[in-house]
Order: sequence, then C-alpha cells, then structure tokens
Amino acid sequence: MKRIIPYWKKHFAADENLCSLNMATPTMKALFTLIIFCGYAPLALAQLTISAVQDPFLASLAARHAAPYLGDGFDRFQVNVFNPYFSLGSNFTSIGDARDFLRSDVLSDELIGRNISKMHPTNNLITGSLDLALLNLAVRLGDEDAATSITLGAGVNERMELSTNFNRESFVLAYAGNEQFAGEYVELAPRFDALAFTEYYVAFACAFQSKEDGWSIKPAIRLSYLSGQVSVDMQQENSIAMYTDPEGRYLDFSLNYRINTSLGSDSVRLEGSSFNLNEKSLHNGLGSGFGLDLGLRLTPRPGLDFNVGLSDLGSIRFANNTTNIYNQSTYRYEGVDVNFVDEQHLSFDSLASFAKPNYAHEAYSVTLPTRLILSGSYGFAEVNAGNKHYFRHQVAFLYLQGFSNHLSATKTPYFGLGYTYSIGDMVHVGINGGIGGVFGPQLGLLGSIKAGPLRFGLQSNNILSLFSPQSGRGIDAGLLLALAF
Repeated sequence: MKRIIPYWKKHFAADENLCSLNMATPTMKALFTLIIFCGYAPLALAQLTISAVQDPFLASLAARHAAPYLGDGFDRFQVNVFNPYFSLGSNFTSIGDARDFLRSDVLSDELIGRNISKMHPTNNLITGSLDLALLNLAVRLGDEDAATSITLGAGVNERMELSTNFNRESFVLAYAGNEQFAGEYVELAPRFDALAFTEYYVAFACAFQSKEDGWSIKPAIRLSYLSGQVSVDMQQENSIAMYTDPEGRYLDFSLNYRINTSLGSDSVRLEGSSFNLNEKSLHNGLGSGFGLDLGLRLTPRPGLDFNVGLSDLGSIRFANNTTNIYNQSTYRYEGVDVNFVDEQHLSFDSLASFAKPNYAHEAYSVTLPTRLILSGSYGFAEVNAGNKHYFRHQVAFLYLQGFSNHLSATKTPYFGLGYTYSIGDMVHVGINGGIGGVFGPQLGLLGSIKAGPLRFGLQSNNILSLFSPQSGRGIDAGLLLALAF
C-alpha cells in the first residue's frame, strides 16, 4: 500500500526563469494542445478590416460590419456572391511557434519554454473565425448627387467565431508541477467560446447633402435575424482553482463554473481531458436572435469623411439540444491509497476528475462580440474625366474597440492606417499597417480591379507571418467578387 501525496515535481529554478521543462501528465499536454489547436485549427476573426475601409472597390466588404459604407462604390445596384474572409492568431505566440507545436511528435523543452515565456500573466488570447458572405445585395433609390439619397441592402452571411482566454500559471503548473505554488491558488480552467450562425439581414442608409456647401450626413442601420448553429459559451467568471498546502499534504479545489453548449444532436459530456468539437454537424435552428449595427457618416467636403458606429449589438438564445455543465462547490483532495502490483498504475488523466461536473439541459443566451468603430478617409488628386470621378490617392484609418474579450472582440484597441493608389479608376493597389488588437503589429497588402460591371479584389491585413513566421502572431485573407451597375 502506498500513499500518493498531492505534489507534482518542480522543474523551475528559484528565480522563476524557465529552465528544464518536462511533461507533467498527459492531461496537461492535452490541455495545452487543445488550446493551441482551438486557435490555429483551420476552422478559421470576423471583423471590419483596414483594407475594406481604404479601398473604394472593397466598400461592400466594409458594409458587412460598418453600416455607413452601404451604398459606396457603385451607381445603382451591386451584388456580392461568395465573398469569404478568415483570420486566426493569438496575442502571445507566433504563427511559427504554433505551427512547430502542432507538427511536433515530441514537444521539446525549448519549444514549450518558448511558448510559456511569451505568455501574459492573464488574458492570453487565441482567436479565429470565418466570415462568408453568401449573397449580399444593395440598391440605390434616386440619384447619388440628389439632396437625399437612399440605399437599401439585404443578404445572407455565414459566420463562425471562436476564442480561448487563459492565464500563464495554468501552463507553468502543467509543465513544472505544483510545488512552487505551495500556499497559493492557481486557476486551472481556460475560457473557451465558439459560435456559428447564419445571418439574414436588411440594411438602410440615407445621405442628406448640401450641394452649395459640399457637406453631407449619412445615418445607417443594419438589422439581422440570426439562426444559431453551434455554441460553446463559458461565462467570464468561470473558475476551477486549486490550492496546494504549503507542506504538500492536500489540495483544495474551488469550483465555480458553468459551460453552456448546443451542438446539434450531440450530447456533450466532460470526460477524459476535454470535450470534442471535431466533426460536429452544423444545423440551423438550434438558436435564434437578433443583431444590430448602427452608424453615422459625416462628410465635411467631397473626399473627406468620418464614420462612427457600433457593430454586433444583440444576442442569440439557444434552446434546442443544450447541455449545461456546471459546479459551484469546494472539496479537499488528500491523496489516495493504492497498491502497485504487477503492471498497475495510477492515472489522473481526466479533467472531469477535478471538475466534478453536473449536467442540465436549460436554454441560455450568447451575446455577440460588440465593437466600437471609428474610421475615416481622405482622397486627394481628384480626377474628373468624362463619366469618371475619383481620387488618385486615398488615405484611411480604422479604430476598433471591443467591450469584452469575447469571440472576435478584444478590449485591447486596434488602430490601422492604409494608403491606396488608383490607376485610372480601374486598378487599385494598397498597403496598410496596424497595431494593437489581438495580433499586435501588422502589415497588409491589397489589390482590386474593375472590368465593366465586374469587381474583383484580394486583401490581407496581416502578411508578416508569411515572410517571418516567428514575428507574426496572426494571418488573414479576404476575397471580393461582385457585380456593380
């Protein structure tokens, strides 16, 4: 008979610098892999981008999240078909490190240490999403130069978003053991959120302008009905905390968590090291709700405009095929008596053994990732040639501020600045840069063409990872395919 005490081996030096890290348990390896994979798996950040703001040909992409851009870039009518945008990355590790981690059969001490050393004490974020515009229509009523110009829009979009939020201590614990945390509480559980839904929207914008003074004002609104497909929602106050007795005689667990899920016909249970989201079928009708985008444009004179707005106001209520995993309790673990005979061994490879989950099947609501949007542009070198009226040079800015670290929104503000050059109002090329947000420093390129009614464009706001995988923390790309008349 042998008594197993609650100490895991310590592998850190006293100065807390990373030295020789070794795997602690399969559970902890699974935890790290799960979180890295959630952000970098090819599920693929649905958001407004600086590329869409700076290029007039891409204005219909901006209108998907910023209502005042509805009606820009065409005369009477425009239709967008199958325009995808995806983005993925993190606020701490590089694309190169994440790639090496996922590809490695054996995780080296150097690779593990490099990732942990880059983590923030709290709010380490990994985000990813796919924004797919299946069909978007816009039509202008009346003349663009009239005192009042109205634009109507409608469309169907598919959106998938996910985010993971966790602290550094959970991984220090996983790879270095709990002895160094004697006398302290350590948070074990990350926060993981995933949401997939179909959006059916209508939009309205009305520009009031003064021909004499050249100014205009344009309020806009976008109202959406949302059909939920998949949801995993962890409340921000979720906690699974562990306290280690200074003498290593016991562990205290404090549980206060609730995980809400709606995953089709699958019944979710917290077993082993995690619950599996792979190969889940997506079906509309599991949840429903409404979304709202609001915006206002001020144009002091032609070529100069400023926009302010709020995007993704609203929520989705999931009432079908829901599973609620929860526990609010405390308990003490003082070890376990076991006999080691033959090939017997003791395994704690189960997150459920710590979390002690209870289950219910109740409806719940998920809020959308609301953001504040500020943007503007300035065009110069005006060209008037026949029916063509455009600016050869365009400079634009974009400021995004989320109200929470949730899905594609982050409370860390993002600021982007872009420049676009127009060649005969037929070809646009541009470059942009950004700081802040989830991904930190970013560099992007765009190109778009107009051939008769056809509009085609490619954009990326984050190409650092392509040239220097160890420098870039994210990557994105988007496509424009539209007909405009």
